[in-house]
Amino acid sequence: MKTLHLVSVSLGRQPELAAQILAAAEADDSLLLIGSGLYTLFSDFRWQGRVHALQADCQSCGIRLPSDVIAIDYAEMVSLCEHHENIVTWN
Repeated sequence: MKTLHLVSVSLGRQPELAAQILAAAEADDSLLLIGSGLYTLFSDFRWQGRVHALQADCQSCGIRLPSDVIAIDYAEMVSLCEHHENIVTWN
């Protein structure tokens, strides 16, 4: 896998940042939503690849994930990072 895009802010409130992420994305990239980044799920932002969300953050915010978003725990987050060539943090 190429790049893991780690998003910790709501992209619905930052359209310029959302556009930058989409411009940088490639077909085999993945998206990981953590913290306030989970609120991106309620925006118009659309990702074409795999979307992951940190389960602990979902539980603390009371967010139910759509069926196309993969909930992961901390160990799976580490594994996800290990399997990507690059990690880019957006905030």
